[in-house]
Formats: sequence, C-alpha cells, structure tokens
Amino acid sequence: MTGPIVRLTRRLFRDRPGLPTTSIIPKYLDDTLIDTATLALDRVGLEIGRMGSRVHAMIERAVLMVTQPGARHEELKMLDDELDGLYLNINAYLGRVSAGPLSTDEAKRVRLYVGASTLFENMGDEIETRFANAD
Repeated sequence: MTGPIVRLTRRLFRDRPGLPTTSIIPKYLDDTLIDTATLALDRVGLEIGRMGSRVHAMIERAVLMVTQPGARHEELKMLDDELDGLYLNINAYLGRVSAGPLSTDEAKRVRLYVGASTLFENMGDEIETRFANAD
C-alpha cells in the first residue's frame, strides 16, 4: 500500500526547474539529512509548524480586518506568499526524501506531512481569497 503513495509523491514533488522563487527560506530543511529519512522528516515537521504559525497569524489578521475598519490586506497576502513558498519547499524536500528507501512508518509520515502541508496551504489561500476585497 505504501509503495504507490511513495511513487506518487516522488513524481509530484521532485525538483523541477522553473518553480517560482519564494519569499521565505526554509529554516529547518537540511539537504545533508536527505539520506537519513527519520531525521529529515523530523525537520519537515518543524517546517510544517512554521506553516501553522503563519496560518494562525493570518487568522488573527483577518479578525483584525473584520473588527477594525481600514485594516489592510497586504499582510495577509505576504503571509500567504510565505505559506506558498514553504509548501513548495517542503514538498520538493519530501520528494527527495522519498527517492530513498523508506520504512513503513517513514512512508506514513511522508503522507501525513504532504497532507498537512497541503491543508495549511489551502487554508492560507482560502483566508487570503475571502479577505482580498475586505479592505
């Protein structure tokens, strides 16, 4: 069961030339850990935590936009751009980690992290889109 998921992840998130450059640099992803999946995945978890912090900041900013007339949308856009960048970097990194051998537990973590990063990225897009015209 994990084999097809790993192959799909490898195909979807391998390094691709022409990916947009991002406004945020991953803080924890370390290419020297790619061959040590458990350690590399620990680092991915930390980056996903950074995504969660940005979604939290976006929610706070959205509440401010609703409660205080004149609050600006630019910060939401910036935070969403950061989420997009983290999403691309995390999933490209997961693709590189998946290129090596993975235990069943590591393959499960890859799937979990792909899902979590996608969820946070979608949340950011939804918040940014819904509040785009609020200012």
